[in-house]
Amino acid sequence: MFRVSETIFEYILSNISNSDTVSDHKRSIEEINVSVSCLEIYQEKLYDLLVPAKSDLQSKLRIRENIQGEVFVEGLKEIVVQSLNEFQEVVLGSIRRRAAGAHAMNHVSSRSHFCCTIHMTQLKSGTREKIMSKMHVIDLAGSELVHIRFSYTN
Repeated sequence: MFRVSETIFEYILSNISNSDTVSDHKRSIEEINVSVSCLEIYQEKLYDLLVPAKSDLQSKLRIRENIQGEVFVEGLKEIVVQSLNEFQEVVLGSIRRRAAGAHAMNHVSSRSHFCCTIHMTQLKSGTREKIMSKMHVIDLAGSELVHIRFSYTN
């Protein structure tokens, strides 16, 4: 997940510049915003890892579908991050709040599924066209594989 975030912030740094030496493509991107949300699924319940464990917001999470057919978690907090370090702090804090337990093969095994969603919005200069992207990085309980799903809307 952290390699993905490094690539995203490298892209931002290389595409947002006031220099006259950047290409027309790079100059056409006016603004890029990144935010992150972290969700845990434990014992078939949804938990927002960006809010305190005892918060009333925890009980209000619901999976919904909008008119366009996009699935989302209603009430899930999304935090805007300005840098790679800020992104990593948010995600590491979320990972520390995950449910974990011991078993015969691993003494610190995750007992929950974890989904970190990275939201990126780009605004193009002049036209103010908005391009929105989402990347889901998923850690399944008991799995050693990382699953990534990427979606893009214009």
